[in-house]
Order: sequence, then C-alpha cells, then structure tokens
Amino acid sequence: MPPLPKSAYNKNALNTIINCEFNAISLIQRKTRIPVLQIHALEVKSSYSVKALFILIDCLESNIRIDLGIKIPPEYKQAFLSSLVKIYVNKGILQLPKIRTILSTKGDST
Repeated sequence: MPPLPKSAYNKNALNTIINCEFNAISLIQRKTRIPVLQIHALEVKSSYSVKALFILIDCLESNIRIDLGIKIPPEYKQAFLSSLVKIYVNKGILQLPKIRTILSTKGDST
C-alpha cells in the first residue's frame, strides 16, 4: 500500500486514504479470523453518483466501549480478554514486511 498522504483536504489524498482503509480491511478479512468492519458502500471518485468521497462501514461495539472508557463488567471480562488474545494471535498471520522498515527514497541506499 502507498504511504498515506499528508493533506486530508486534497481530493487525491482523500482518495488514497479511503483506498488504503479498504485494502487494509480486505487484507485482514481474507488472511485472518479477526472480526472486521463490513464495508457497505465505497466511493473513491467525486465524479460518481454521490459526488463525494466516502466509505460506509459498520461500527464494532467493542471499539466504542474502550474508546469511551466504559468498564467491562467482571462477568464478561474473561471472555472479552480471550477474544482480544485471539485477535492478536491472528494478527501474527498477516505478513506485512514493510511495517517497521525504513525505506530508501533514493536509489543509493540512503
């Protein structure tokens, strides 16, 4: 995947960001058993029917609880943590060799 562009207000940058999000979700869905958001609609060209760039996806309940600081009830905590461990184990299946790698921008290894 290409690196994310700097400007979120540039149409090409937004197009790249949405494409990267779609590609990442698709890769995780194909290669792992990690629950991912379902993509219902995707439009990357503002010249199409809606005239705007967008991605319409589901929201997983567990994302929101953690982000909002909502406590997990003790009776569900073990099941929650077990599911979280399964996700981390499945993440190991993905082979993303360029993550944590410094790539050369010149042809002379600098």
